[in-house]
Amino acid sequence: MSKLKDKLVLSDVIIDEAKQMYQKIIGRKRTRGYLINAHVGACIYASCKIIETPRTMDNIADSLDIKKIEIRRSYKMILKEL
Repeated sequence: MSKLKDKLVLSDVIIDEAKQMYQKIIGRKRTRGYLINAHVGACIYASCKIIETPRTMDNIADSLDIKKIEIRRSYKMILKEL
């Protein structure tokens, strides 16, 4: 997440929120069938939405070198779980 912080110019608050979300997802054992980077990207995207920092899913996907659809799948699961 620290690499994304530098690439996307994110604040510490967003990274801390994303880390908390990621820990909850791991604690609930909802990582099966998803890419780890997709979970990281989805947590960062959700944190940006909560803190109202404008970042698109495309920007996050490009920074992680994964497809946007993977982040979207993980984000939908996070919305349902949390």
